[in-house]
Amino acid sequence: MNNTIFNSKISGVRTSARFDSSLYFDQETLSLDSSPIARFVSLRTDLTIILGATDESQQWRIKANLVMLGIVSGVESYFRETIRKILLVDEDSRVTSYSKAISYGAALYHDNELLPEALLEDCTFTSKKNIVENMKGFLGISCNLQQNAVISNALDEYEKICQLRHCIAHRSGLLGSKNAIVLGLDQHSEFLEKPIKASLDSVNNAFNICQNIVFEMNDFVFDSVIHRTVAKGIWTGNLTKDKRYFKSLLSIFSPNPLSDDDLKTIYIKFAKHYGLK
Repeated sequence: MNNTIFNSKISGVRTSARFDSSLYFDQETLSLDSSPIARFVSLRTDLTIILGATDESQQWRIKANLVMLGIVSGVESYFRETIRKILLVDEDSRVTSYSKAISYGAALYHDNELLPEALLEDCTFTSKKNIVENMKGFLGISCNLQQNAVISNALDEYEKICQLRHCIAHRSGLLGSKNAIVLGLDQHSEFLEKPIKASLDSVNNAFNICQNIVFEMNDFVFDSVIHRTVAKGIWTGNLTKDKRYFKSLLSIFSPNPLSDDDLKTIYIKFAKHYGLK
């Protein structure tokens, strides 16, 4: 009897390969001028173009699953970039995050503008709970979901899309039991271990849900940040005097580049709301 293990090579011919980081990275720097919400909207447009016209092929369904991964990644990137940019300009948020730890390597090599993002390396934004906790933990912004049904519902729907994202990323597109439990086991038990059946309607549904949570949270965080600055007495009611700081905050959240007319219109509404003189 031959005691050596059978070496079948049943899988086929191998291609010799070692990881070469030069194939994956370069020195290109992404523009930091646009706002996080503008970058999200642009990503949605790009993913829609990539998806292309629907057909019944397995290749199209794989592509549909991949763009759903992309849109959830876009939501996570929105949250990371928004938190980073707020920490750069808002004192109250910085104070909240002073005790947060970053790695020594990040401290050595990150540019100052990108350094706050190192705080978020162990954070995720794929559930209602961790989004609310991260907003509180890094920015000091509390979201009372019992009093804000719109955001609570938007988070619930987004979390369902994140369950699909988990199926696509970790289970080859098959519905797992844990995901089915979150989605509702009674309604989804018949789909256990069956593939996600992507369609143009289902992709648009996922895109709309992801866009809704970005839009709702973008408004909520901006309103919360601007609200707590009023109590500090930093605003004069005069746009000329307040323009620099007001614009630095507004630019983080505006989906479009700000013209002087846009800035003036929003500032007047803000000043009127708080009775600034």
